[in-house]
Amino acid sequence: MIELIYNEEGEYTSEEKALVEPKNIKQMGEPGEYKKIFIEDFAYTFLSQYAGDDGGKQKIAILLGKSERGGGKRHIYIKSALAVKDVFEKQGKYFFTEKVWGQIYQDCEKYFPEQEIIGWFLARPGFVPEKNAVIEETHRTYFSGAEKVLFMMEPLEKESVFFGFNGNRFAKQGGYYIYYEKNAPMQEYMISQNKTQKNEGPSEKPDVAIANFRKILKEKQARNVKRKKKAVSYGTKVAAILVLFVAAVALKNRIGEMPVMEQPMQQVSGDEVIIEELSGEVEEQEAQPEEEIPEEVQLEEELPVTEEIEEVPEIVETIPEEAEETAAEAPVYVQYIVQAGDTLAKISRDHYGTDEKVSEICNLNDITNGDYIQAGEIILLP
Repeated sequence: MIELIYNEEGEYTSEEKALVEPKNIKQMGEPGEYKKIFIEDFAYTFLSQYAGDDGGKQKIAILLGKSERGGGKRHIYIKSALAVKDVFEKQGKYFFTEKVWGQIYQDCEKYFPEQEIIGWFLARPGFVPEKNAVIEETHRTYFSGAEKVLFMMEPLEKESVFFGFNGNRFAKQGGYYIYYEKNAPMQEYMISQNKTQKNEGPSEKPDVAIANFRKILKEKQARNVKRKKKAVSYGTKVAAILVLFVAAVALKNRIGEMPVMEQPMQQVSGDEVIIEELSGEVEEQEAQPEEEIPEEVQLEEELPVTEEIEEVPEIVETIPEEAEETAAEAPVYVQYIVQAGDTLAKISRDHYGTDEKVSEICNLNDITNGDYIQAGEIILLP
């Protein structure tokens, strides 16, 4: 409460009742000097548990308490917190419908009749507790006023921060205090919430720690696969280099084992060829073009005629006259069909007038018994 009092000079001064801070407090962060936020321990404990329930879901609650001013300073006391359900969310925006506000006022009258709404609570698992345009618009729409605050919390990392108005600017507050006192209304509300949860049955809570562990494990496995691929690629390159190196060494050793021609070869023609090693350096000279030599002169130089070729006497073979006569007289044979009653002697006499051809006829026809021939048999006669 502010009371304006004018002095004799016509000026006025403000007399504000002194603000008394709670005795048992715990500082979180760096609170401001002129605006201090105090949250009671039971309310803080409830919000921490509420934010972690049904892991992965956003949670909204209403903050209740009082706001005081004194000595140019403002103290905001958050004594209670009320869970809110059925807040309509669309495209990241939060809508507190008339139905939601009706349930909020009903619960406030039931559990915290002497407290006023100080602000709201927003838990966003996996998100850094920072404001954005949508959150600021929601705050300005439903919780306008210098004494209204927003308490944001990230339940996985246990990060929390307050936002409020500094003039007309909606900004992060430097820190806050947790204070301790008897808070019977909040204790009763927490007990009622526990009974409600038991009646509704245990809610399925995904193990956030296991989920995070599996995520980290998958990322680690992916990194290991990349490392293995890199190691295989590197090993293949090293193996190829080693193979080339071994092949080069083997080739070098093989070349070193080849026999060195220490002595010149002997001349094929029988004459000795003597090669003398000359000391000094050999100067390289450009190859001179060879002079063309006439073909006739070249042939004469290559094939000199030193001896005359002796004539080889012609050999003429003479054939004896007897051989000529024998070659000239080719044997002539006559076929004869043996008649009934013929004998070799009779045949010889009929053809040659003598029996002397019998033996020749036998030899010619391979007849061993001259008296045994058959009629109709064909024989050769000289």
